[in-house]
Amino acid sequence: MTDLNFQYEDPCHPRLMELLEREPIQQVIAPSKDDLEQLILLRHWVAWQWRAKKPRPYPRHDAIEILNNARSGGGGFCGQFAMLYIQCCVALSHHARTIEIGSKDNPVSHFLTEVWIPELQKWVVMEPDSNINAHYVLKGQKTPLSGLEIHEKVVNGQANQVELVSMWPGGPRFYNKRVSYEEGRDKWVNYFYYLRIVFKQDFLSKPCRIIPYDDTFERYETTIEWRDDKTIPWEKSEHRASHAPNQQLCRRETWRKEDLYFKPRGSR
Repeated sequence: MTDLNFQYEDPCHPRLMELLEREPIQQVIAPSKDDLEQLILLRHWVAWQWRAKKPRPYPRHDAIEILNNARSGGGGFCGQFAMLYIQCCVALSHHARTIEIGSKDNPVSHFLTEVWIPELQKWVVMEPDSNINAHYVLKGQKTPLSGLEIHEKVVNGQANQVELVSMWPGGPRFYNKRVSYEEGRDKWVNYFYYLRIVFKQDFLSKPCRIIPYDDTFERYETTIEWRDDKTIPWEKSEHRASHAPNQQLCRRETWRKEDLYFKPRGSR
């Protein structure tokens, strides 16, 4: 168990109960035979709710507000899909969290999720964004990968060993344009060069202040970055991204897998 403070959301929070009552989530997962299949069906439902676009206005970290905003034309992109998926998972008593990934030249490329799968006894990546709607496996295998497992393949030059498993017929999308599985893999897998875990997930119980979309999760204080000897820290990178100054993006970082990949409190 990590000695760092992961901030869980209460699965009985009134907004999560309202979410279950209002949305057909129970019907969506009813055909599932196990936790993994349930989470894939839920992911597919989330990805179908709207077509990804920059949200206007930027909603709070509240699944109901996110859905209301998106359905009224306000849209939403990766952060909103991730938060909707996570709060649906928590409402169903699953452990879920946000992760942030980035490519070599853009350390803050994308938000997505990891979910604890009891029968696998591991955290796995679930990508609910409407562009992707996928999880990741090694070629020839079926067990979904964690963010760190994908990261390690990327920094070791083995990204081509990772495959997307997408629910979209004909392959995943890239910014709402259909691409092949190979193109999708090359684009999305390489975003795992940088990896951060958002430890604050109790946004309903303890809302954060209203802040601009490019600093949505109060990243510096609430996120922990993975470091290893094959990943160049962004503050030392030769690359430049106009929206991400070359400075340390998190107050905390770790080299210990157990800090990020622990068995969640109260999990099976």
